Amino acid sequence: MNESTRKTMFSSATNEWPTPIEFYNKLDKMYRFSLDPCCTKESAKCPHFFTEEDDGLAQSWQGHTVFMNPPYGSEIKHWVKKAYEESQKHITLVVALIPARTDTQYWHNYCMKASEIMLVKGRLKFGDGTGSAPFPSAVVVFGDKAILNPPVLSAIERT
Repeated sequence: MNESTRKTMFSSATNEWPTPIEFYNKLDKMYRFSLDPCCTKESAKCPHFFTEEDDGLAQSWQGHTVFMNPPYGSEIKHWVKKAYEESQKHITLVVALIPARTDTQYWHNYCMKASEIMLVKGRLKFGDGTGSAPFPSAVVVFGDKAILNPPVLSAIERT
């Protein structure tokens, strides 16, 4: 990682890093997202989204299949808690792309209750950064994906 990228990623200049589109597309193919609760208008990945002004933490996510790439600063714990709590509501699934920080309280309090945790091999390159992230990532799935995405029967199985 070059000096410029290191200074930016470890600074407080921004804590919002757009999800790599290829990575998002793979997840979207699996889950068919309908809500992005913590994005900018420019980085929104879903038809329904909340910006900082909308305050996604104060909104209901119920009934959505949510893709969440939260701000990675100190407030990430609030987003992970919200993801878990929203997933407890009727027909709500939350898929969170977060740093794999298994030593944090929020990881143990909420991520360990997830229905699925996928560790990302290698390091993702976020936004327009010139290098990869200085941390490993995980995809944490809160809720029952079978409720929202029932198996599709093939023509043979329907006959």
